[in-house]
Amino acid sequence: MRLTVHRSLPVAAAFLLASTVLAGCEVNLNTEGLSARETKTFKVAGLPEIDLDTFDGAIEIHSWDKPEVEVEIEKRAMDQSLIDQIKVEATQQGDKIVLKVTGPSRTDFGGVTIGVHISPTARLRVVVPRASNIVARSGDGSIRLDKVSGKLDLETDDGSIGFEGKPSFLRLKTGDGSVRSSHPMLDDERDERRSGEGGDDRRERRRVMRTKMGDGGKTLRVRTGDGTIRIDR
Repeated sequence: MRLTVHRSLPVAAAFLLASTVLAGCEVNLNTEGLSARETKTFKVAGLPEIDLDTFDGAIEIHSWDKPEVEVEIEKRAMDQSLIDQIKVEATQQGDKIVLKVTGPSRTDFGGVTIGVHISPTARLRVVVPRASNIVARSGDGSIRLDKVSGKLDLETDDGSIGFEGKPSFLRLKTGDGSVRSSHPMLDDERDERRSGEGGDDRRERRRVMRTKMGDGGKTLRVRTGDGTIRIDR
């Protein structure tokens, strides 16, 4: 019995020390976090004017033949209290739709976090009529848009941008990420305006590019603060 008691003392002391240390930190073994989804649908009669904004998260935009706009918001965070702080504000006036997602005002985990930490995000999956005017903004996330015509303005502070379609106006801007656009009507007229930190794999580095497309009435503006730009004809 004495041997058992003497051997258990270091174990008990170690356990007590570990308990004291862990009391000031968060231990998380959940690598996925929690998620919640909600979907909003908007009926339109004419050319939709769509304004999308998320504080953090990717934006995916696809097209269909229905006269409506559907937006799925996927919220993700470490716990339910943070998910509850992700707010969606959506308004519609005629064919003008504005949807903005804001995140938690602050994320205070108190002490040292052990394990995996997932920042709050709100990913947008959007389906729109093929002819739509779209403004899309993400504070941190990639933007992908497929087969949409109209006026398109896509911007992310940190992430790549990919586009395919036939817009009447196209503006792409990323603070840190690559830009790739595929358009069958690009000509070779170029007007270099300002310098950036990114590159264009067709021509020289450090520039903003303005390109006329097709019949000359369409405009493409592409800008990256730090990344490559690729335009496929």
